[in-house]
Amino acid sequence: YSCAPCAATMAVAPHGAQLYPPGRLLHIYESEGRLEAAVVRQTFAPLCRLEPSASLVHDHKIDSYWEALLALEAARTAPQAPPRWQGYTEATVCPLCDAPFTWNATSTSEAQQHRSKHHCRRCGRIVCEECSLNRRPVPEIGFLSKKILVN
Repeated sequence: YSCAPCAATMAVAPHGAQLYPPGRLLHIYESEGRLEAAVVRQTFAPLCRLEPSASLVHDHKIDSYWEALLALEAARTAPQAPPRWQGYTEATVCPLCDAPFTWNATSTSEAQQHRSKHHCRRCGRIVCEECSLNRRPVPEIGFLSKKILVN
């Protein structure tokens, strides 16, 4: 096993054997709201260490894998490409209601501004929480589950 950062964080079996995922690995990740995938080596750094998160168990259930593969297929076979997402720094107020993104938050920090911004999957614009409540599938660009959609 050649990955030094991985070797330091790999699980070690009782008999001293290093444990790592066997076979070919498909890394499924999100990019601009759409799922992407790549075959990666067992030494791929993000897979060397599991970071605990609220969704860790749910994300690794067999149903979640199946849903992710269906979403990936939909994204890759969609008749239209998704829009370019507006950058977080490009929007200071919601384009629909002109409210600042932190109008209903107790903080105006940069982190809070990012948490208060949501991308419309159809047009790529950033909208506020209140204007992002409309959610439905957008199959023409590969979103089969309910996603943020503005009118």
